[in-house]
Amino acid sequence: MAGKIGFRAFFWGIALLLPVVSFGEQPLRVVALSPALAQMCYEILPPQKRNWVVGVSEHTPVPRGAAPQRVAAAKFTDQERIFALRPTHVFYERGAAVHTPSHTLSETSGQWLRIEFKSLMEVATQYRRMGGLLGHASEGERLARQFESGLQELKGAWARTPGSKKRVFFQLDENPIVAVGGGQDFLPELIQWLGVDNIFSSLSQSYPRVSKESVIAAAPDLIVVIGLKGERERFLEMASRWKGGSPRVVDGDLLTLPGLSVIAGAKQLLRVLSDPDSHR
Repeated sequence: MAGKIGFRAFFWGIALLLPVVSFGEQPLRVVALSPALAQMCYEILPPQKRNWVVGVSEHTPVPRGAAPQRVAAAKFTDQERIFALRPTHVFYERGAAVHTPSHTLSETSGQWLRIEFKSLMEVATQYRRMGGLLGHASEGERLARQFESGLQELKGAWARTPGSKKRVFFQLDENPIVAVGGGQDFLPELIQWLGVDNIFSSLSQSYPRVSKESVIAAAPDLIVVIGLKGERERFLEMASRWKGGSPRVVDGDLLTLPGLSVIAGAKQLLRVLSDPDSHR
């Protein structure tokens, strides 16, 4: 009897020293309908859980260990394909081409959640929200604080440089020309946060269409084209069409995706504003 008690004590003593392993966790099946939302999911989830992201949109960078299906484009969402993936969560942004399914489809459609980035601070809010929804609240909190810290370091950064008096035109596309305005959105707010004088900040639209004549009449000192890496040559050519205004190109893959990449994109923008050759 004493031998059995001794064995049991030894067994439970060893068991208490071992790490706790949960066998009950059910993997999620997440669909992220924008590159920004997919990026946030991949940041929040540990590498061994990146395969939880089963569906993404086009132009979404996919890290090693993940193999999601492409289920959406800029103006189209393949909802039948999404249902076939039997998602637990579907994250989408305001303005996405989606129709939230009825409750009768809940078994195959999952929980559809709209994530908005109307302001810079909302990025941190959504890190916290998505961290909780993905079961990794502490990581969502860590990323939110990292974003907030990086943002505070950038406040007024351009206004403190020698070239801060220069007026800047920010271009997103041509035919028609799309500018960055002064509306309520994270990119116009970021430009203002840095202390950059945007020539179209007085316009109420976030991304207004403008004429070439209005740009010339505003006489910007600098022209910054915000372009995607995959179309870099096209955006470099777009910038070269402006005579004067010291045209430059900044990486839109960083600057236009809400999340920590915005901090890196803002730092690159500051370098591009300071150095006319830094974009080449």
